[in-house]
Amino acid sequence: QLGLSFRNYQEKSRITYEVDRVEVDIDTWPLIPTYVEIENDSTELIQSIIKKLELQEHEIVSCNTVDIYNKYGIDLYQFRELKF
Repeated sequence: QLGLSFRNYQEKSRITYEVDRVEVDIDTWPLIPTYVEIENDSTELIQSIIKKLELQEHEIVSCNTVDIYNKYGIDLYQFRELKF
């Protein structure tokens, strides 16, 4: 009745921590390695968490999940259902 149609279904597992007022998520999706997502409106706070976690420059990207899948040569939207 709303005119919505099914596009796709995606599963993921997320563990969320708060470190120094910054949300730090550990995301696990099917087909790709687990990764850490750091979210906050303050670039300075994000940088402080990156330093605290001792992440190296080559380990840091700013992108969305579709971009991460693309990095591994996977078109996320080729899957109508993506499950573990």
